[in-house]
Amino acid sequence: MWVKAAHHLLAKHAAALERAAKRKVDLVIVLFGPEDCVSTFSFGARSTVYLHEGTGAIVGPGDRLITLTIDFDEALTADLGGAGHGAFTRSTSIVFMAEALLRHEVYLAEIFRKFGPQIEREFGPGLAKLRKRYLPPPSGKTPASRR
Repeated sequence: MWVKAAHHLLAKHAAALERAAKRKVDLVIVLFGPEDCVSTFSFGARSTVYLHEGTGAIVGPGDRLITLTIDFDEALTADLGGAGHGAFTRSTSIVFMAEALLRHEVYLAEIFRKFGPQIEREFGPGLAKLRKRYLPPPSGKTPASRR
């Protein structure tokens, strides 16, 4: 099981995640939250916890989103803010897309572990320079310069 979520969204599921690890389920968690939350989701050799982009800083709507994949067969993504909404699927292409997203989050976490200060010098704290360039504006429409 691979998961990306804010620590406060996963906290109520920590016992279930621990039981899964004891059943020999491998867990990979990309966590939004402070470093002291990592131990809450560390369940021995079967679990690996990464702080999102090396710091765990919540970016954009990261405080209310959860994405997970299970057994390379199922994916769920949800926005738990407000009324909450999301989607579950076993569609191979969508599961692959969710897994690719999570895998790239792990790649980034590993890269940040090794090169964090250099990355921040080049791209700003929280990759601010990149985010400014590539995130859509609040309206969600793509600027004409990026079409």
